[in-house]
Amino acid sequence: MNIQHHGRKIGVYKKESKTFVTWRTTKYHYFIKYSGYAMSNTVLSKLKNLGCQTIIIIEQRNDSTKRKLTTPLLKYYEHGAYHTDNNADHQRVLSLDHFKKDEDQT
Repeated sequence: MNIQHHGRKIGVYKKESKTFVTWRTTKYHYFIKYSGYAMSNTVLSKLKNLGCQTIIIIEQRNDSTKRKLTTPLLKYYEHGAYHTDNNADHQRVLSLDHFKKDEDQT
């Protein structure tokens, strides 16, 4: 099932594995301040209501390599830093310390 936010596809929810897969580029999505990646509170709530248990981020790094980052959805609630910009949604940013990292995903 495609998951949309503000009218655009941001990832895919796989009901059978209770997993949400999304794609992020380090250049545009990585929060240096928090050393991690953000998820909108609206999206997190939607995923939780669908029964999602795991979030997978396919990270496209600045050197053109990819890696898979995996974390339980609840880690965003337990350890995510609350972040908001004036014109953006409220988000939680989870440090890479809370992700399992699988290198060189192509």
